[in-house]
Amino acid sequence: EGRVYSPLVSSRHFGLSHGIGRSGDITEPQPKAAGSSALAKLALCLALDAMRRGSGLDARTAAAHGILLPLCTGMSMSLVLSSLRDGISSEEERQKRDIVLWSRIDQKSCYKAILSAGMTCVVV
Repeated sequence: EGRVYSPLVSSRHFGLSHGIGRSGDITEPQPKAAGSSALAKLALCLALDAMRRGSGLDARTAAAHGILLPLCTGMSMSLVLSSLRDGISSEEERQKRDIVLWSRIDQKSCYKAILSAGMTCVVV
């Protein structure tokens, strides 16, 4: 599908080197990246099926269509931590639960995500 210099990176990503989407439309498949496009469609089908099963919705209702957007690790963490923070009702509880224990110090994006979510990172 693409050229990858490192055999280690190529094997880790199963030879898939392209992202999803093209020409400004993220839902369009890439003609030169059939494998990545197929995986994106499969992931969307699995996510919709999980939502239908978990919520009891029918495939003919709001759970009939969806879009799966690729997010980097830092953005995903920031969104999840912000959602958890916003789910805590009282300010007192929020101050008690603003610490994230982090075991990896080699990823700057995750550390930045914790800080951008308004939480304190404690490296263990």
